[in-house]
Amino acid sequence: VSSIPPHLAGPIADEMLKEQCDADPDNFLPVLKTKWITKMQADETPATDQQTIAKLLKNWFQTHRKKHWKKPSKKNAPAVEAIREMLGEKES
Repeated sequence: VSSIPPHLAGPIADEMLKEQCDADPDNFLPVLKTKWITKMQADETPATDQQTIAKLLKNWFQTHRKKHWKKPSKKNAPAVEAIREMLGEKES
């Protein structure tokens, strides 16, 4: 069962699912931090893709690391801050 909402389904979500974002969240977290945050912030990534990646990563955190989205650990804070910044959200 996928945690990805239907409105975010597509090639980017499919790629994350192939990387076990739902099946193995502990192993996906390093991929999220290295691959997906970098891709989200890359100038060559189209703005619509940047937003999609940010929304998917926010959804992932809210599904698999809910407490870390609200109050990020030291290790997760940079990733959460980068996602929030991309989405134009302030820390709550």
